[in-house]
Amino acid sequence: MKLAPVWSRALVAACAAALLAACGSGGAANGDGQAPGAAVDAAPLDSPATVTIGVNPSITALSMYVAQERGYFAAENLRVEMPPITSSVDAVPLLATGRIDAFVAAPGAGYINNVRNGVEAKYVASFGNPRPGGANSAFVALRGGPVTDVASLKGRKVSVVGGKVGVGSFLLSEILGQGGLTLDDVTVVDLTMPDGVVALSNGSVDVAYVLGVTARDLEAARTHVLVGDMDAVLAQGTGAGIVYGSRLLGADNRVGVAFLRAIQRGAEDLQGDYVHDQQILMIMGKALKLPQDALVKQAAVAPVFSTDLVISPSFFERLQRFFLARGVLANGQSVPVEQVFDQRFVGAIHDAA
Repeated sequence: MKLAPVWSRALVAACAAALLAACGSGGAANGDGQAPGAAVDAAPLDSPATVTIGVNPSITALSMYVAQERGYFAAENLRVEMPPITSSVDAVPLLATGRIDAFVAAPGAGYINNVRNGVEAKYVASFGNPRPGGANSAFVALRGGPVTDVASLKGRKVSVVGGKVGVGSFLLSEILGQGGLTLDDVTVVDLTMPDGVVALSNGSVDVAYVLGVTARDLEAARTHVLVGDMDAVLAQGTGAGIVYGSRLLGADNRVGVAFLRAIQRGAEDLQGDYVHDQQILMIMGKALKLPQDALVKQAAVAPVFSTDLVISPSFFERLQRFFLARGVLANGQSVPVEQVFDQRFVGAIHDAA
């Protein structure tokens, strides 16, 4: 299924906000993020159903690919379509117009600013977290250049996806704090990760935020250095989770539970040193369209997959406090964490186990 752009970049950016925000559009919730209302139906599906989930193809989505290839979705009477998306900014308008039923994303300022815009969407489960000591996304600088550590970032230009209103700016702020600096001490440049690498090489920026595999390659070539301790920043996870729209949250919540059951089985197959399992590598290669040598590199960034699927609000709370302090939330208003997460689906799976 190929999805064409449906909204302008500006409108899409505005709607991106709605996703997290709209996670709360179902009304008040209790203190653990549990949405009120009828319990979800955990019974097996009586007839086949189709679910369309937007995915940015990467190893992060491996539990879905495993569930697909090993028949876990089929066992739940599900047909799952996974159209590619490049970011949550692309996914929000697709979710709002019913072109997808769910997607995988981390929160952003746009979500919070549009919580009351009416896009019904909620975080229902975790997906995976960075592996401690792994080759996680990082900030890099040219070796021998003016930036040698966090403190030397003062007055420098840093490329970050999403600029000052993206999750990357929050990560940058956390890194800067390690050297006693804040975002006010640097110039943030909004660039994609690939463009950031180019800008770094031609001197347009002094530091770039790059993917984990890229960071590992650049460091190994001794052409670049890592700036700051990203492991410390990511110790509490990235906030990435599975987001459901109105269909799965409402009338077809039974389908939503079935989907997560299959995901859970996929995650159970991805415990331990799964990146050296030849069958898993074959599934990964097929899904990501990568050759064997590239798959080996993915081992360095292999995430830790949750089998209980419980998603914690801690990252969102830290992120929201950051955006609130930066003045990027509309009217200075934050969103109660209880309006962002819906734990009914995971709870139903646990209760039925």
